[in-house]
Amino acid sequence: LSVALAQMRSKTNIRFAYDPSLAKNLSVKAADYHGEKLKNILDQLLANSNVAFKEQGGAVVLFPKTSDYESRRPQQPGRIAGKIIDDRGEPLPGANIKIVQTGQGTQTNVDGTYTVNIPAGTYTLEVSYISFQTKRITDVTVREGKTIDLNVVLKAMANSLDQVVVTGTFKTESINALYARQKNDAVVSNGISREQMAALPDKNIGETLKRIAGVSTTDNRRVVVRGIAERYNLAMMDGAVLPSTDVQVRDFEFDIIPNNLVDNVVVSKTATPDMSFGFGGGLVQVNTMAIPTQDFMSFSVGSKYINGSTGKEFLGYQRGKNDYFGFDDGNRKHFPKDLTFFTQANYTPGNTTFTPEKIAAQNKRIGGTERLGTRIYQTAPGQNYQFSMGRSYGLKQSRFGFVGSLSYRNEQSIDDIGHFERGDFNKNGENFYDPTTMVELRQSSAKQYNFNTSLGALVNLGWNTKNHKLTVRNFYSRVFANQFFRVSGWGENAGSDQNSALNEYDRPKFISLLQNRITGEHSIGRLKFEWGVGRNNVNNHEQDAVDAILGPNVTLNGTSYQYGPGNGAANPGPLSRSSYQYVETNWAADAALSYKFKVGK
Repeated sequence: LSVALAQMRSKTNIRFAYDPSLAKNLSVKAADYHGEKLKNILDQLLANSNVAFKEQGGAVVLFPKTSDYESRRPQQPGRIAGKIIDDRGEPLPGANIKIVQTGQGTQTNVDGTYTVNIPAGTYTLEVSYISFQTKRITDVTVREGKTIDLNVVLKAMANSLDQVVVTGTFKTESINALYARQKNDAVVSNGISREQMAALPDKNIGETLKRIAGVSTTDNRRVVVRGIAERYNLAMMDGAVLPSTDVQVRDFEFDIIPNNLVDNVVVSKTATPDMSFGFGGGLVQVNTMAIPTQDFMSFSVGSKYINGSTGKEFLGYQRGKNDYFGFDDGNRKHFPKDLTFFTQANYTPGNTTFTPEKIAAQNKRIGGTERLGTRIYQTAPGQNYQFSMGRSYGLKQSRFGFVGSLSYRNEQSIDDIGHFERGDFNKNGENFYDPTTMVELRQSSAKQYNFNTSLGALVNLGWNTKNHKLTVRNFYSRVFANQFFRVSGWGENAGSDQNSALNEYDRPKFISLLQNRITGEHSIGRLKFEWGVGRNNVNNHEQDAVDAILGPNVTLNGTSYQYGPGNGAANPGPLSRSSYQYVETNWAADAALSYKFKVGK
């Protein structure tokens, strides 16, 4: 091969670059070529060999196939994507983006977004818009097959200036774009981004909100903004108002929204005319993941160990087969219609209208007593699974993309209350202590056993062109939160002698949220039309909630506790079972038409 290369060099004046040891020991078949292309000659000479070639820097480079596969692979272009906005954070549709080195250019879409496909390298971008200062951004490094996000802020041009070109670096321009809207916003607001949430151990938005300045939460569910209670705040998702998840007061429980489905959260602490009405404290805006600028796929698995809980005894009533999936298996559906209410007033022995047989038949209709009675389980470690993927497709004059995500989480924990005085267990200051150890005698304590399962799903689709944009967002979340609370001790109206009182409260709650929303943006000349239609539904069902007062039964074999049904005069009585359900469905539609004009020269 080395002899053949020397002959070709003398005849064609083409430079060859190769390792001499590579060509010295490689035999090639002798042949005569007249007017043949160099590529065809080399293909025939190197056929059935382990040597490949490529043209680079005006020379032909020979290399081993096995050791330099990447150098033969066709280079994949990179991508620059982002948004062009003004110093108020408003998008600039139709702005021009130009690659200085290549002359390649594009224009932003109706929402100010843009995408440029370009080979790997370092470039300078020039961004221009009518009546705005042109800006050049240097040191924009594009990597092969990767997408780099670059948002650019343009400033309006002063009348006294004819032409100004502002130069900045990629790093500084990215930071400017992040703070432009918050700095110039007329409202006091704070927020947290998807990247920040990814670095936190929080599993839902209820836990994340308390990390925002001026915001606190109650039980990691209800939000308090600058000390103003939850009923004075308003919750929105993707621009649509979320309904209340509470039966009695206006309140949204944010723990039903998994973190991995959210792009960012913004809390506005003051109102502006363009906001939804009805809040005096704060407006919490949750925005789900938008259409991606590049393809991605991720799957994560996690576990959680809670000190003092995991592996310990976990008390509770009989579980359903589907509790780990967040759904009831029918074991708690024991509330038939048309029940007869029996009291001491309408039932007396010998009454033919209400006989023991009728009472027994109704009790059989109700059923479910097999679920009562405390069981001992073992607290399992927390587990969570998350899968997300996004795809973006560049069409001829438009772009289509979608984002999908699924999440599952189960967590079990125990809250230990060493000293409890409330309700019947209130001693009204009549506490007694051992004079030697100063330990309280007949002390009351409580434990709360928390079993939580959450499911989440999201599918967002989007399509945009230079002047039009359509987005469809779909979000579903379901939470099963079961709290079993057990109090043991003495109080003014609880316990006697050496036998403590025992109260149990079981609160199995199923909450589901479904939201569908479609929005559009259209730009025709100086006119811009924006519209949106949305529907959301929330279902909060506290199913077969139990309040039970257990009394001691002292025998020669020891003391056991038994349920004591009441006379029906009080609710809840010594033993009561309840079902509370709240369902709300909201429809919303909005539209806005704007015309852009310039005042003055």
